[in-house]
Amino acid sequence: MSRKTNTSNRKNTKARSKSLPRRRENRISRTTLEEARELIDDGEAEAALELLEPLAASAKDAPQAVLRMLLDAYHQQRDWYPYCKITTRLVQMQPDDVMVRTMHAGALLAAGRPVEALAAFEAVQSTWPKDPFDIGIDAELKRLKPIVRQLVAESPFSIHHREELTILHEHSLSAIQNRDFETAIEVNRQLAARQPDFIPASNNLADALARSGQLTQATEVIREVIQSNPSNLYARANLVRYFVLAGQTDRADQAAQQMIELTTGNRLAKGMLDAVTRSLEALSLLGRDEAVIELFSSAERAGVFHASSPIGALAHHFVAVA
Repeated sequence: MSRKTNTSNRKNTKARSKSLPRRRENRISRTTLEEARELIDDGEAEAALELLEPLAASAKDAPQAVLRMLLDAYHQQRDWYPYCKITTRLVQMQPDDVMVRTMHAGALLAAGRPVEALAAFEAVQSTWPKDPFDIGIDAELKRLKPIVRQLVAESPFSIHHREELTILHEHSLSAIQNRDFETAIEVNRQLAARQPDFIPASNNLADALARSGQLTQATEVIREVIQSNPSNLYARANLVRYFVLAGQTDRADQAAQQMIELTTGNRLAKGMLDAVTRSLEALSLLGRDEAVIELFSSAERAGVFHASSPIGALAHHFVAVA
């Protein structure tokens, strides 16, 4: 047998040895999909997700069957944030599918991103003006447009890029609320770079970094905020929290004193609920019980809290445990 033939046979054997595990994996996947489908049909979405999520996370090019079954499971749980992430992937795979595009627009709306949802619905209508499946896009647009118009008008962004930056901001808030800190870091970096004077983007970036365990980077970001805006109470409170979490008690005490100074002399006002609550949390972490009670009393006199706010209820909690 020639050397060339031997080499060819080795290549064929190698190819067959590689293909066998792949076929076995496909059989396992099909079995898994069948089991997941049965679980979803039985109303056991959580158990189905335990099977499906690893399949979707194992590769960026996950089979559409897996992604669509994930949609069914998330829909059953009414968990719209991961549902929206899956529709995003499907749009990338099938940009010319009207149902996928419409489903994604609805997912954005359900996930608390109305500005981006309107843009997605408008894109669908522009591409398929006759609404081929009678989905009701015209009615949805009519309902959404005045809401989004007001949201965009009230946003603090530069007028030339207001809608685009509002979309980024609502995406970042949705990511933080759903503990998707990787996405929150990415989106808030973009937002802070696009509009450096929008301090909440830097605060949210620092918060996402800290929650993902990147305390050093979070501290660096928040120090930059304080340097440019020394009176930002929310940023001061975050700095205290990061020092406490890093075990740097002396630095935390010093930062807390600087934070407290911003709350004296009638500096508190009704629009400071988030900042005051974050400050109470920082003082509670530090074990400064007397300071917690004093700050709460000052904020209450200034009318910062209102009974219907869950954040206000959280502030009462910090006082209760002080």
